[in-house]
Amino acid sequence: MIYNTPGSCSILGLRPLYLVIIIFVLAMLLIFSFSGCSKKSNPADNGDSSITADTLYIDSYRIDSRNYGIDLIVVNAEELDALSIPLKFSANQSGIVADSTIFRGSRVEDFRLQIVSPDTLTQCLTIALFTDLGNAVPPLSPGRGLIARVYVSSLNHTDISGLAVDTTTTPPSNSLMLINTANEAIIPTVIIR
Repeated sequence: MIYNTPGSCSILGLRPLYLVIIIFVLAMLLIFSFSGCSKKSNPADNGDSSITADTLYIDSYRIDSRNYGIDLIVVNAEELDALSIPLKFSANQSGIVADSTIFRGSRVEDFRLQIVSPDTLTQCLTIALFTDLGNAVPPLSPGRGLIARVYVSSLNHTDISGLAVDTTTTPPSNSLMLINTANEAIIPTVIIR
């Protein structure tokens, strides 16, 4: 999908980026409306010492001087129905953009709702993943593996130097969280490698 290009089609007079944001917000409201969402900072708090804390690994790697790849790997100790992963990018003086996100071959490849909302102005990317709004797709089983592969490139065709990736909060209030099957928000540990 191409964002903010002259002459791009729109629905109800809204730009496609705004439609994606509206759909994401409505989907989050739908998930949380079924029951109250309580925060659970660490699934190991239930007294079971065999469960490890949920973790998001952010692994960035250089493809060439103007392009980088970022692997998002999640370790989850509980079944998950949804994931919200907002990221912020910076690269010294280089303007960069998250130009594609790939789910093929990942643990969430079969999720019914995979929303990716890049914001070139703030150099942020919001990824929202939902198993299903019904019961057709099973939750994400406990385990470890690739969730998404994000590709970033230089906006002005200059070399990217000093790429930094971290989690953030994106509008309207998307923050890093994993939602388990009991509708509890788990805030994972983040390890940037």
